[in-house]
Amino acid sequence: MKTNLQKGSGMRALLRALLLTVSIAPTVLHAQAAAVSTQNNAEALFAKKDWAGAAKAYEIIAKRETTNGMAWYRWGTSLQEQGRSDEAIAPLQKALELKFQPNGASFRLARAYALKHDNEAAFTALETAASSGAIPLSVVQTQKDFDALHGEARWMKLIATLDAVAHPCRTADTAQQFDFWIGKWNVFGQGAQGGGAQVGTNEITSMLEHCALLENWTDAFGNKGKSLNFYDTGTHKWRQIWVADNGGSTNYLGEYRDGAMRFQGESVGPGGKMLTSRMTFTKVSADSVRQFIESSTDEGKTWTPSFDGMYVRSKM
Repeated sequence: MKTNLQKGSGMRALLRALLLTVSIAPTVLHAQAAAVSTQNNAEALFAKKDWAGAAKAYEIIAKRETTNGMAWYRWGTSLQEQGRSDEAIAPLQKALELKFQPNGASFRLARAYALKHDNEAAFTALETAASSGAIPLSVVQTQKDFDALHGEARWMKLIATLDAVAHPCRTADTAQQFDFWIGKWNVFGQGAQGGGAQVGTNEITSMLEHCALLENWTDAFGNKGKSLNFYDTGTHKWRQIWVADNGGSTNYLGEYRDGAMRFQGESVGPGGKMLTSRMTFTKVSADSVRQFIESSTDEGKTWTPSFDGMYVRSKM
């Protein structure tokens, strides 16, 4: 059984603990409020591009919160925007070590090193930033801080790499598979349907940095149609979306196989019946292409030729 003395001692200890908690709490809350205020002030200064003010504010935050990658990055950025590139290197390097916006940090470090004429460090940082594909070619080419790098072979190689990343269809083998169809063509019918007479003209042009081909068809009666053709990097298949001026359309899926571009698609035929079409483009020579279309109304059990055309490159 506790004596009255023991009980009194326990109560006093509890009271002291409560008083200590009450006295500490305002201090903690004040410190937290001050930190939030500093952060809000830094963000406001950064947003309105008050670089001197932002640099001071983010320096305080970065030194207080040493693992705050954003604070280190924005401190370095604010210094760099004032033209203080040498001073910006250390905080930007710290942001990079903390893996905060590594592409942006590497790009800014490359700028700072280039201005110091440390070309080796500049190229290393720039190549790191460029390897992700996140830095646009135009941004690198127009950045004045890199002017001193332009005369080096390493610069030309970097630009070529960035160009390939920015415009993959220019060099991708798959994007070139249908190039034999590009050009202006006079189209002649073959066999029973055509009899050798001209049935229309077609012009195929490359667009979107060679990522798509646009077809512009006009038949002998003036009816028109267009198609968009492209290699779908998601499905690894070629697609053609055909639309005619009578409202008809067909969505084709295909591949380049056995020396020809082969498509198959479905559309709604006469009477609302589903019509399946398969279409083959074959390069006959540098100046001629054969387009052959067959149709089926019984889900591919039987096929009927619906178009057999010989493209002859126009000399006009």
